[in-house]
Amino acid sequence: MLVALLFALSLCWRQVVAAENLTLVDIITQTPKCALSCVLNSIPTTAFVDVATLSNALCSNTTRLSNVSVCVQTTCDWTDQVNTSRVEDMLCASFPMESQSSSLIVLAAVLASVVFPIVGLKLYTRWTTSGQLWLDDYTSLAAAICLATIAGMDIAGASMGLGKHYWNINTEHYTMLYQMFYASQIIYVAVQVFSKTSILLLYLRVFTRRWFTITCHLCIVFLALHGIAFILAVSFQCKPVDSIWNPRITTGKCLNLTAIGVAGAILSIVEDFVILILPISEIFNLQMSQSKKWGLVLLFGIGSFACVTSGIRLKYFLSFGKSFDPTWDYINVIKWSIIEEFTAVLCTALPSMRSVFRHTFGLLSDALQYLSGSFTTRRDHSQPSGDKASSVQSLTTDPRHRHPSIADSVLEIRRTVEVNVTTDPKRELQFLAS
Repeated sequence: MLVALLFALSLCWRQVVAAENLTLVDIITQTPKCALSCVLNSIPTTAFVDVATLSNALCSNTTRLSNVSVCVQTTCDWTDQVNTSRVEDMLCASFPMESQSSSLIVLAAVLASVVFPIVGLKLYTRWTTSGQLWLDDYTSLAAAICLATIAGMDIAGASMGLGKHYWNINTEHYTMLYQMFYASQIIYVAVQVFSKTSILLLYLRVFTRRWFTITCHLCIVFLALHGIAFILAVSFQCKPVDSIWNPRITTGKCLNLTAIGVAGAILSIVEDFVILILPISEIFNLQMSQSKKWGLVLLFGIGSFACVTSGIRLKYFLSFGKSFDPTWDYINVIKWSIIEEFTAVLCTALPSMRSVFRHTFGLLSDALQYLSGSFTTRRDHSQPSGDKASSVQSLTTDPRHRHPSIADSVLEIRRTVEVNVTTDPKRELQFLAS
């Protein structure tokens, strides 16, 4: 780590020294002609006195940097853009760069540290209580794996410059950034499909009325078709496909990605709403108290927050389109996509969390009771002979000591009860609501 830091500092120092040694003649000769005209059109001629004045006029003004960047991208080929970027790096080496990269990394890391342990705990509890995973568990796991891939790519992208202005990014990272963004668009659809399918499969497992099961199956089929259609549309959004990440290909033709994204966002909101209201009528037909019914409605209605995040993401996505500063302009879309995805995966686990915590803390309580009883036994045996009567009294009043098999099987008894509860749909609903 220290060696890498020293190496990075040495590179920055060399850039600063190079900038100090540059002259106006050096800048003019090293800057491509197409880019030089962009600079002349964006900066007043009074700035061309010396390098320091020129640097201050250009590098301290984000609007001017943006205008030059747009001009260079529209008038220069890729080779000239790379050469212009190198000159600009030397010229602006001593000026601070705006960055949202750290906030993206923190957001992904915090959400991952909350959501993934909850999903893991749900799967672990399901396996230990019933000895198997159900289909909704497998689809929840698939969604979590896809989400981990997206989160990893977002963090890696932020370390390469995602969240910074386009003109401040190392040109060597452009291709990788666009490839990761392309892959994350495809995986985003997969996370949506897997997470919503997981919730519907949970419904199928606990609600058994014919109309309800038919509706759930139709929704799952629709989700599958929706997922396939959008994955194909995103995968082949440009022809040739590699024109998405290869800036040297300028003849590629692409679909309107904004229209595709808006259509997908609207469909996602509608799907979230349907999944939210679908179990309400079934819940109120159950034979249980009103308070428990409302508790189940709240439990299954947690997905309503996914509708909120989808709506906010749609607001930012409406401004999504052709941008000459995509690594900066799209950062809010990326952030809300991360929040939406983590919320979707979290919603697959939350309906089971009541039983998860009951199971986990129940086992912990039993273990502590058992350990406490063992400690009492050891303490009583270690007492002097004069205290034998009190020791015997302690042993005979503790039911675990009168019946050692009870103490040895406390955990096993609880596991047996959990299996009986979670394998029957009606009793599972009662268990969730209790």
